[in-house]
Amino acid sequence: MSYLEDYPVSWNHLLEVLPDGIAFVDEHGMIRYANEHLTVLTGYTHDELVGQAVEVLVPSRERDTHLVHRDEYARDPSAREMGAA
Repeated sequence: MSYLEDYPVSWNHLLEVLPDGIAFVDEHGMIRYANEHLTVLTGYTHDELVGQAVEVLVPSRERDTHLVHRDEYARDPSAREMGAA
């Protein structure tokens, strides 16, 4: 077993008490986890975020561009650092 598997409650607690909004996104761009602070920052509930495309968190004027970059990154993560211009 790994440390994460041995202490899942501790990791969950850590993610919930961090002062930052955190989302885990899968390889298809779907939000699989959102901590409480992210819900406060965005105004979405946990249930509204989980299962949605990450683009729901991207300003509407940037969504099309973000989709292209996300797909490129999914194909080859070494080609372009996420968040880089």
